[in-house]
Amino acid sequence: MKVSVAVIAYNHERYIAQALDSVLSQKTAFEFEVVIVEDCSRDGTRSIIQQYCARFPDKIRAIFHATNMGARKTVEEALLACRGQYVAMLDGDDYWTSADKLQRQADLLDKHPDMMLCCHPTRYLFENGETEVSHPADGLTFMRLLKANPVQSQTIMFRRCLFSGYPQWMHENASFPGDYFLVISAGQHGELGFIDEVMSVYRVHDAGAWGSLEFAQRLDIEIATNQALMKWLGRRYFPLLLLWNIDLRRQRLRERTVRRLLRMFPWLRSFRSVGGEEI
Repeated sequence: MKVSVAVIAYNHERYIAQALDSVLSQKTAFEFEVVIVEDCSRDGTRSIIQQYCARFPDKIRAIFHATNMGARKTVEEALLACRGQYVAMLDGDDYWTSADKLQRQADLLDKHPDMMLCCHPTRYLFENGETEVSHPADGLTFMRLLKANPVQSQTIMFRRCLFSGYPQWMHENASFPGDYFLVISAGQHGELGFIDEVMSVYRVHDAGAWGSLEFAQRLDIEIATNQALMKWLGRRYFPLLLLWNIDLRRQRLRERTVRRLLRMFPWLRSFRSVGGEEI
């Protein structure tokens, strides 16, 4: 099997059909499989997946959880169930927009044996219909990736040999992004590839794992991620990561101070900063 597509689904009733259609419409010169792990959704997600399994029994393998296991274990199970030489990822609320995405990424990895992972830009789709392109090309050096992860999971294809399960510290740090672990691991073991074309859509909505968080919560996750990197990567990158940790903590302190002031003096909300943003 050349390529496996790992799909993660939880409460994606509104989106899962479009996600699966975007995978099944891929035009490839090779066989690929779709591995879906459904994490005991509370809506109609499971029923929709079962309908697709009945229609495409030779293409789709589905795993249905009896209880909710959470994103970390669900993603790990999906990746470990994949049998392809290469693995692509897709969350059930996102979708691909290019029918030759899998072919182009597999061709790139075939052409470059030292390349462990490749990705491409994605288009953010907000609930109000507005869009924005995330373009990570300038951030794919290993040093830049240590500061921030510009790579979205639905853009990734990697060599399956890169992943044998999450280490224990990952399970103890539930907020550490699983796709970020793959990107950093790939950067440690080989080259990172990039195709400069938008080939997917990432939905930003309140029900999403990241979109539902407030700015202060996101800063907390970024600080925890930074600290995990310091422990994982050791002395070589410690000074640089420490400087970024200090900067993140300054941002969090400022955010908390502003929130405290707003609680004490609600009338401050009527003022605007020089940049035109509300305090």
